[in-house]
Amino acid sequence: MTGGRTRSATEVAIEAIVYRTPRGDAVAGSLSFERGQILALVTAPQSAAEISAHLHLPLGVARVLVGDLVDEGFLALNTRSATGRPDLRLLEGCSMASEPSDMVVTDDLGPGSASAPMPVKIVVAGGFAVGKTRFVGSISEIEPLTTEAALTRVSEGVDDTSKVSTKTTTTVAMDFGRLTLGEDLILYLFGTPGQDRFWFMWDDLVRGAIGAVVLIDTRRLEDCFPAVDYFEEHQIPFVVGMNCFDGEMTHDPDDVREALAVSPDTPVLTLDARERESTRNALLELVQHALVRATA
Repeated sequence: MTGGRTRSATEVAIEAIVYRTPRGDAVAGSLSFERGQILALVTAPQSAAEISAHLHLPLGVARVLVGDLVDEGFLALNTRSATGRPDLRLLEGCSMASEPSDMVVTDDLGPGSASAPMPVKIVVAGGFAVGKTRFVGSISEIEPLTTEAALTRVSEGVDDTSKVSTKTTTTVAMDFGRLTLGEDLILYLFGTPGQDRFWFMWDDLVRGAIGAVVLIDTRRLEDCFPAVDYFEEHQIPFVVGMNCFDGEMTHDPDDVREALAVSPDTPVLTLDARERESTRNALLELVQHALVRATA
């Protein structure tokens, strides 16, 4: 598919939005294999992550193939896509678009054009079995794209399921969801894998994010320490979400803040990752926190 290459001449971020050009329209039915499948899929602006998930392509492979199609002029990369850390204008736009009454499912955009929307990335992180997949699924306007794999005997003694006995699968790459915020912004949610053996993916998933929601299970508080340390070390705004398993809050947020030793200005809130409104409020809290950090 890629001839052994791990990158193309054009670097494509996982949240980068591409759209089909007139030249791509002209050859859409003639390209073969994965290249033709990508062109057939991109009838409306799509991110590289969506292309990867829809076509069941490894993310790295999808990024190379999309980059090749951009280089050949069949796809165009949205030059408004965020690179590096987002600027204040992007945060303000997301904040204004994200009022609770505005965070609703909207129709997909029409045929691709240079007016493709701006992608905004938020990461959902935490330890094993804290509700990241549920969180993404509760708010996404599309069917969540997941990379769940069955837990097998190989994971025995590695993945602790003693307090989550009903857990039968685990994320091995990422969870992915999308929420359209008006005509100009698309929020992408990337759920990270919880186990440390998958942490090599984190830098790529987090790059360009406006912030993160760190989900915790207070029964296994130590599982979230690596995520908290990561975002503090990289100076990425984050909020701590205490997922109320079985609908019960067993600890006070102030006690959790003290146990985590996070800064006083880092929001610690309770939520239910299964409930859309609870998830939405957590995302709004994160956007507001990131905006405060950006203007400090």
